Amino acid sequence: MKYAPLIIKKLADLLVGNNTVNKLSGKDLVDLFNEFGFNDDYIYPNVGIATADLGNGLSRTDYARKRLRILNDKEQVDVALSLYLDGCSDRRLAEETQNTILGKAPVVTGADIKGSASFQPHSQFDDIKPGVPTVFISYSWDDQDHKKWAKQLADDLRTKYNICSLIDQYNSAGVNLVEFMNKGIRVADRVLMIGTPIYKQRSESGIGTGGKYEEVIVTTEIYKNTDTIQFIPLLRRGDSFDDSFINIVSVLNGYDFRDDSKYEDKLQELADELYGRTNIIPALAGGSSESTIIPAAYKGERWLYELMNHFSFFLMDGYFERMPCRFDMRVMIMFDTWNAIINSSVYQIKDAQLKKHIDEFFIAWRDICELGWRYFSDSNNGTDYVFYGAEFDFFKDTEHENAFHKLTGMLGPLYVKYKAFVAYLDSQYPDIDREKVSVDFVNNLK
Repeated sequence: MKYAPLIIKKLADLLVGNNTVNKLSGKDLVDLFNEFGFNDDYIYPNVGIATADLGNGLSRTDYARKRLRILNDKEQVDVALSLYLDGCSDRRLAEETQNTILGKAPVVTGADIKGSASFQPHSQFDDIKPGVPTVFISYSWDDQDHKKWAKQLADDLRTKYNICSLIDQYNSAGVNLVEFMNKGIRVADRVLMIGTPIYKQRSESGIGTGGKYEEVIVTTEIYKNTDTIQFIPLLRRGDSFDDSFINIVSVLNGYDFRDDSKYEDKLQELADELYGRTNIIPALAGGSSESTIIPAAYKGERWLYELMNHFSFFLMDGYFERMPCRFDMRVMIMFDTWNAIINSSVYQIKDAQLKKHIDEFFIAWRDICELGWRYFSDSNNGTDYVFYGAEFDFFKDTEHENAFHKLTGMLGPLYVKYKAFVAYLDSQYPDIDREKVSVDFVNNLK
């Protein structure tokens, strides 16, 4: 299983185990990760943790985070956690901390609860079984009737069709909802999105529990794989799919559940779809044409519009002022989303000169990101990525110093390509309000 970056960060802190009896020394950490084929060493004194690919002198926390990121790409984090737990002095404490991070039910024994030795909060993730479709239900808390309808859908899928439905209303008290959403969307075979006008408003503005967070996961996954069929819109309220879903979802095939008299028929169709037992084409979403979706300022360039929805010019300007010593982490959110959009199979810019400027800017930006990722770490203030030692010319080793100078040399050409892109936008697309674009992106992340 793969985990979100925030979870990887917390799991690294768990392995490091500061201020607990389960604390791993630098040598212990190196021994743990060497089980996965790394050839790392712990050299005492002076050097500390030494690696061939990440450099030397890494802190235990930085080392654990970077190694876990690599294992996460290989879906081997669970194996590393198992090895860690086997060596813990207080395994119970470690398990409780791990379960809290992953959103699992806490381990409770009879010694903890008098007169209720068999009590243990149930985790709905434990219901997932091979051969049984698993669906995550995404919806907004419009009102009590809507919440009741969403839960009834989840109940019916379980009891009538043996489909493992995941919904927040099944959670025990105390479960972290953001982690539940993240894990639920990742492990589910399909995601059922129950659309209403309020659901759309929540997705666009981030209003409501996890609203923007959930929407970012969904849109990024769709951009990365435009052929995905994981996301299924279910229209419950509103005049059309356009009224109740964000643009990129409203054009997906879905089901109309607004008429309660047809509920059982639609439920049967949905269940057949989830089991792959039918070739019936779902009702097409009532999508609008591009000309009605894309503001006139973009001259029909849908993908330029999407790129600008995930970009801030003043954050990028700040990037050039502070790099390569440090940069705002929101710039990486911009890059990750652009990377997903530009590499999607349907991405297309009609204006050839515009496409040339975008490609040249993005490729230079990508090259810097690919070189620099291993040398930057989260800062203590939680908002920046920093190249430790760079601001004081105090580098860990020659490799880090050389990388710093190489990044410095790459920034000038990147800035030239960025300014050419901006100049072309201002000359050919003067109606695009770059200040508003920047502010809207930052506000959507809050």
